Amino acid sequence: MLEMKHFTIGFFLAFLTLQLHGFDDFPDVVTTDLDGLWAFLSDGAGEFGDAFFQPVEDCAGDCPEPWALATGDLNQNGMVDIVSANRLASHVSLHFGKGNGTFLSRTILPTNPSPYDVDLGDLDQDGDLDLAIACNYDPGAVEVRFNDGSGEFGELQVLHPGNQPFNGELADFNNDGRLDLAVTNNGSDSFTVYLNAGSGGVLELKKEIPCGDDPKPVKSGRFDDDGNLDLLIANTSRGEVRIFLGDGAGDFTQQRTYMTRGQPRDLAVVDLNGDGAQDFAVAAGRGTDYVSRFLNGGNGAFTGPVNFTTGPRPNSIDSADFNLDGKPDLVVANWSLDDPALSTMSLLLGDGSGGFPEKTDFRPPNGFRKFTSLAVGHFNAYRFRRGDANLDGKLNINDPIRILRYLFSGSTLPCLDSADVDDSGAVDLTDAIRLLEFLFLSGLPPAPPYTAPGTDPTADKLACRPD
Repeated sequence: MLEMKHFTIGFFLAFLTLQLHGFDDFPDVVTTDLDGLWAFLSDGAGEFGDAFFQPVEDCAGDCPEPWALATGDLNQNGMVDIVSANRLASHVSLHFGKGNGTFLSRTILPTNPSPYDVDLGDLDQDGDLDLAIACNYDPGAVEVRFNDGSGEFGELQVLHPGNQPFNGELADFNNDGRLDLAVTNNGSDSFTVYLNAGSGGVLELKKEIPCGDDPKPVKSGRFDDDGNLDLLIANTSRGEVRIFLGDGAGDFTQQRTYMTRGQPRDLAVVDLNGDGAQDFAVAAGRGTDYVSRFLNGGNGAFTGPVNFTTGPRPNSIDSADFNLDGKPDLVVANWSLDDPALSTMSLLLGDGSGGFPEKTDFRPPNGFRKFTSLAVGHFNAYRFRRGDANLDGKLNINDPIRILRYLFSGSTLPCLDSADVDDSGAVDLTDAIRLLEFLFLSGLPPAPPYTAPGTDPTADKLACRPD
């Protein structure tokens, strides 16, 4: 009881500090506006507090209209960055995170016309994230740009997969340990598969496969029991989602079609009911105000749809555990062309069985005009060294003493995450013991990150203060 009492007090103090300073490791959300991005910072309890605006390009008349977003650490400094594909401006913009929910000035990379999608992945296996950009003009192109490790993108490979490539997915489709690329082509009603040749990340054409009218979003997942990656593709104008089962060699055969009504605009693949099988949710698009949920019944067969209310015209969807209850939630960008006041970001909290009984709508401050897309990222994660309980930059006897004082004398800790030596999600006596054994008895080292400062690799309710 004493241990729990002090943990509760310590957590309250840390959480209060979090509200004052804004540093944590909770999943945040970035959304698009006509001329920039909004970063919504999560409080770890299913609410969003501050929203920070990041401009893409000033616009008096025509705006760049960011359409697709990707998040990841582009310059390997431990902080999450954002890439925006700006469909009306013929460029992508890079926004480098400062670790506090705000971003440095953007870097612009010119592209072919109409960049509608951008994906991040280590194509050349050099340890950094490269770009794959789908440009949706006629006939269209996919640009692959390679990262030099510092967030600079030089060498370029241009692919021509089919007419008007719309959306891409980077994944290993032939089980060789290298990232490949699948691209939907909504102008030729097909998707194209490129396999990674392994020579500097060069992608080579495997096959173009018909997939129905107006294919747009594509996501990968393991939907049957053979262990190979499969594809999920939404044919927007037909109101349907098709599953293509992979053979493990980079080829796909159509398995089933599921009707969603509306005009599906985006997909999220996630285990929604905790049975170990991947399910999916669909942002149902124009003419609707809901997401459709499908549960995997085994061997690639799904039950559904079951619909859950959002705002009008849900256009983009992603998933994370926003209230840290161990159950996946959904977040949706609702794009209303009729009235900007109706555009919202809807958070649907999951119950762990595939249901979403709670919905909350969010909007940024004044000046906001239109949502089209969103993505999840940890934008204000504090960087610390595990075991450095007093944040002096060292691991020594002072650190387990500080943890013990916190547990038994009511003193505070500047960073609960750094004192959680075993990364269990709680600061308790085992943390002090493990640190003592590591320092003096050749015991287990602290959980990552401990060799150098980094962010918490697991989601929990512990927090740090930056001072």
